[in-house]
Parts: sequence; structure tokens; C-alpha cells
Amino acid sequence: MSDPNLPENRGDYKLKAARRHLDNLIRLEDTAGSLAAGKVRIEAEEDIDEYLYHLIGVKDALLQEINNELHLDLAQRDVNLVAINKELN
Repeated sequence: MSDPNLPENRGDYKLKAARRHLDNLIRLEDTAGSLAAGKVRIEAEEDIDEYLYHLIGVKDALLQEINNELHLDLAQRDVNLVAINKELN
């Protein structure tokens, strides 16, 4: 049985994960006063890395959706912004 709280769309999942890490960063800053504070710096850096990782995942998922929905027929490994733009022009 699947978790009803997990989005079925990969992009939505990645966006929710990014939001969770952004919320962690906000909480850390509120608690420590600064993300550069020694006591939270490592945790903040980890959350920043994860936040960026998931945002890139959102972009990649969106490009895959564009490829599929517009029937561009690019191989999954070849889907990127340049290839999508080339097919659309």
C-alpha cells in the first residue's frame, strides 16, 4: 500500500522535499540567529546541499514531463534544456 502523503508526480515529490529542507534552514536560522553560527553550520550546509539537490531534481523531472507530454521522443538520458529547446524550435 502506498503512502497517501507521497505525491505521485516526481516533480511534486522533489518540490516537497526541497520545501522540507528550506523549512529546516528557516528553523535553524531562527534558533541560532545565523546559518553561519558554529553550532548549526554543518547542519545548515547539509540542508542547503539537499535543498539545491532537490531543486535540480524538480527541473529534471519537469524536462522529462515536457519530453513526454509534447511527444518529443528524446531518450531519457538525452533530455536536457538544450535538447528540449532544440526540439521545440
